Parts: sequence; C-alpha cells; structure tokens
Amino acid sequence: MNQTAVQTVDPPAARTWALPSMSTVVTGKALDVRFYRRDLVGRSCRSVERGDEIETLIEEMTHLCREMDAGGISAPQLGIDLRLAVALTAAGMPEVLVNPEIVNLAGRDLLEPEGCLSLPPHRQATARVWRSEIVQVRTGTADDPGARLPRIYRGQAARLVQHEIDHLEGIYFIDRCGPIARSIVLERFERYLKHRRREFEDQIHPSRASAAAKPRAYVAASSATKGGATIWHTSRPPATPS
Repeated sequence: MNQTAVQTVDPPAARTWALPSMSTVVTGKALDVRFYRRDLVGRSCRSVERGDEIETLIEEMTHLCREMDAGGISAPQLGIDLRLAVALTAAGMPEVLVNPEIVNLAGRDLLEPEGCLSLPPHRQATARVWRSEIVQVRTGTADDPGARLPRIYRGQAARLVQHEIDHLEGIYFIDRCGPIARSIVLERFERYLKHRRREFEDQIHPSRASAAAKPRAYVAASSATKGGATIWHTSRPPATPS
C-alpha cells in the first residue's frame, strides 16, 4: 500500500525529544497510545480481513476509552495498522467500526471543540472543528469485515465517528483547524512533552530531582497591599504545573 506523508513542521519539543507513547494498563495488558508525529500524517491503514483476530482488541480499545475518559479511539493510535475504531455512545456503549466508509454527510455543519488522546492533554489541547451534523456510514463487523452495514449517526456521535475515521486515513483534527488554533494545540502539546520529559529525567537522575525540590524562601507582602491578595516577592515565582 502506498503511503504518503504530508511535509510540515513539528513543534520544537517533538523534534528534539518526544515520548513515543502514553502507556496504560487495560484488561491486564499495557496499551500504548501513540503520540502525534508528522511522519504518520497521511498514512492510510490497511483493511481488516477475515482471519484478523480483532475481538480482544476491540474489548481492550473499549476499556481504554472508558479508562482514559475518551469518546473513542482508533487502531492506528495504538500503533496497529488496521481500519478499526471504537466510538462510545452517550450511554457508554461501544460503536465498533470495521473498515468504515462515509457514504453521505447531511444536516448542518457545526463548529465545536475537539481533542485527541494522541495530542495530550486531550481535555486542554482542543480546537474547534467543522463537522457535519449527520453522517451515514457503511461498516463491517468483527465476524464479517467485508460487510457493508448501513449506520447513521447524529450530533456528538456523528462528530466522534468522523474524528475516528479521519485517524484511519492519517488525518488528525488539527489538520482541519485554522492556523492559529492549530498552533495553540501544538503549543500545549509541546508543553506537555516538556513536562513529561522533566518527569522522565527526574526518574533517571533522582538526585537532580531532589535538589530541585528543595524549598525556597518566599517573602509575603502584607495582604492589604493589593486589595487583599497575597504577593510573593521572589526572583523565581512558585512553579505551576504545565
């Protein structure tokens, strides 16, 4: 299968140092959510075929969505080259998409925020994306990947399905954003990577981490100085989480 990569620029932290994945243990197994990389953009996944044992994978993907408070996930986000995705309904039930194909878009075009597990933190690194209000899909099943069963999704379910099918084509939600929104998401992603890098280095060099954790002296001004707010006088302000 021919695969093409879109040539654009990575955020600096992703170029110099990037965690390959974000691990979590689901159903007793370690699953890795692959972080965004420019060389993965534009790469389409191969179709699921008879003989591909995906039942356990579907179960693990469903558990991962619930464990990580995500609306859905696709196989390529786990480093698996299959046209397979899971989207959770409002009731928390999985909608399994096997070799899905969008055959029709209808209703209004809605501009609403989206995030992605591959661009953490997925609840903060968000941007508004245009999606159709209604989507008609044909999909196979775990037992019959070649089936073309019709399904119609509306509202938030339609947005989730379009988002996950994009992943199967190597498209991230930031590829559908304007340049400013895209830059904001990548900046938050970069900060996340830097924060994780510090945590990783602290694990390797615990003495450096303990030295950095030594308390510093801060002098508090009178609380009456600025309308009741406490002012901290220091050359280095107290650290805040990324």
